[in-house]
Amino acid sequence: MRYMLGAFDDAGWADLYKKIYDNLEPGGWIEQIEGDLFIQSDDGSLIPGSFIDGWGDNIRGCGERSGKSLHVYATMKGKIEAAGFVEVQEQPYKLPLGSWPKEKVLKEAGKINLKHWETGIEGWAMYLMTKFGAPKPWSADEVRVYVAKIREELRNPNLHIWHAE
Repeated sequence: MRYMLGAFDDAGWADLYKKIYDNLEPGGWIEQIEGDLFIQSDDGSLIPGSFIDGWGDNIRGCGERSGKSLHVYATMKGKIEAAGFVEVQEQPYKLPLGSWPKEKVLKEAGKINLKHWETGIEGWAMYLMTKFGAPKPWSADEVRVYVAKIREELRNPNLHIWHAE
């Protein structure tokens, strides 16, 4: 499974993992890739209070108010284990946003990931924020302005930012 953020509520995730477990033959396994919505930096280049800095809490709060967790990245291992799986392994990666890394492969991955965020963020935000925004649902125009500000910050080459996957 991949990028199933917001697909299920907590009971739905538990049910899904249990059904997978019950339908696997001995020795079978599950693979799941999820991304974290929180953008981070290791060098302090992420500006506290910036639009990017607040994105994770903002969008995760929308998910919570919708009843469908967007915090799958941090909770899936425990839920998979609760379904009966053993020897559960996690392989977290820091996926850069932008071409700031020095390593060629990470630089290319960062360019692609930045384009992914630039083109996808409005779609990720529009439904959730117009239905479950705080303190009240946002207008579509408010979401577009917010997303434009995040895109502008994402393009700042001085930010050495990443998200976990």
